[in-house]
Amino acid sequence: MRFAAIALISLLYSTASLAQQNEAEEAIRLSCIESNFASNGIDLLPKLDSIESYLIQTGQLADDSGEAYYSFFKEVGSSRDHFTILPDEMTKIFLNITPADYYTGCQSNFNRGDTTLVINELESELQQIYSQNSSFHADQIALMFTTLLKPKDFDRPYLKTLTLLFIANTSLQETSSLLNQIIQKEDGQEPCIFHSIQLTSTNKWLLNEVEITEENLLNSLKTLLTQNPATFCIYLTYSSQSSYATYSSFNNKITQMYMEEKEKTSTELFKKTYKNLSLSQRITIEKSLPVRMRTEMID
Repeated sequence: MRFAAIALISLLYSTASLAQQNEAEEAIRLSCIESNFASNGIDLLPKLDSIESYLIQTGQLADDSGEAYYSFFKEVGSSRDHFTILPDEMTKIFLNITPADYYTGCQSNFNRGDTTLVINELESELQQIYSQNSSFHADQIALMFTTLLKPKDFDRPYLKTLTLLFIANTSLQETSSLLNQIIQKEDGQEPCIFHSIQLTSTNKWLLNEVEITEENLLNSLKTLLTQNPATFCIYLTYSSQSSYATYSSFNNKITQMYMEEKEKTSTELFKKTYKNLSLSQRITIEKSLPVRMRTEMID
């Protein structure tokens, strides 16, 4: 009996020690994300608090509990094709700082064995979603959250932060989708003039089948975009042997190229930065600079 009691005490001590270790590790990871935002002049946690308050005020969250977050994802997964569209003033800070800036960089500094399995799995899934830079399927991702996490997990500060950041980023994407729907409904886009780009298996760049450095490629694309933005389209192909880092970096640079042109046009037309435009003003900019890019793996 005495030995059983000692074993039970040892087990309880080990469990408590592991919980404390996990809590400390999550605090370090949260601090890393906060620091990355702070380096961009953003105090993150008050911004996320305002998003949470908005979700509660609009009835999308019952309250700030883990149970309420779990129910939110359950509801999205069963009856909605989107998460939520937040007011512009809540999401505009995320236009100039991407998940690659604040999330992926932090994860690369940590050992996957330093924290719990559920954290590892969620981080891996989110990192894959963010790195793909593709459309979110709300029902599938809601299922991911409710499968990996229990209601009480959403009460943990680090996990709640990851969740609110994800909601903010999906709102940006859903707002962009809404803009595209409005634009297409109002009038059709001009036909595409595709510019063929290829990333070879040896990570060389081709523009219209002519080899070119990445720097010259980006300069050429920027020139083509400014000459006729209404018909400018990119057709990017890559090999299964191509470097994903090269491919991802190029996509980010294309996004930045479009953003720079949108900022320039916003200033010229409205004397404002893009993130400070109204919805109708953004529609005007999106019409003049539609982002049309098709990607395909060719082997």
